[in-house]
Amino acid sequence: MRKHMLAVPVLIAVLAGWAVGVTAQDEAGPDGLVTEEVEPGVERIIRDDAGHDLDETHPTYRLDMDRVAIMGDGSVLLLSSYRDSDNSANPPGPLLWVLGEPDPASVPDDLVWCDTDGMGVFCFDLSGHRYIYLEDTPINQVAVASDGTIWAVGGYDGGSGGLYRITRD
Repeated sequence: MRKHMLAVPVLIAVLAGWAVGVTAQDEAGPDGLVTEEVEPGVERIIRDDAGHDLDETHPTYRLDMDRVAIMGDGSVLLLSSYRDSDNSANPPGPLLWVLGEPDPASVPDDLVWCDTDGMGVFCFDLSGHRYIYLEDTPINQVAVASDGTIWAVGGYDGGSGGLYRITRD
C-alpha cells in the first residue's frame, strides 16, 4: 500500500512538469522564437530574439496584431497598433516590423495589405492610401503574391467561380 501512495505524487509531479514544458518555452528555439503551444500543431509567438515581446504591455494592453504578410524572401511582416488608452501614452500611428529583425528597414516601399469583408477587395499601402477593387462582388479570400499581384476568389455574375488577378498600376 505504501508503494502506491508514493507513486501517485511522483506521477502528478511528472505530469505537471510535462504540461509546463509543453505549454511554454523559456528559451528561443532554432528559429529565434519563444512560443507556447495552444493546441497540437499551433503555437503562439511570445517573443523573438530581436526584442519584440508580444506579451509586453504598453502600458496597459498588449499590442493589437492587425495584419500579417509574407514577403518574397519568406520574412513575416507584422502591422500592429496600440489599444484603447495606450494610444495616448505612445506615438501615433501603426507599428510595422519584421519578425526576428530589430529594424524594419527591409520593408519594401510598395508593400500593399489587402483583405475583404465579404464584398470587394480593399487594400492600403504604407502611405495610408486605400484602394478598392470589385466593390460589389462577393469575395471569399484575398492573397497578395510576392510580386505584388493580388489574388481574390469569390462570386462571378451572381454565382460562384470567380478567380481574380489584380495588378496595381
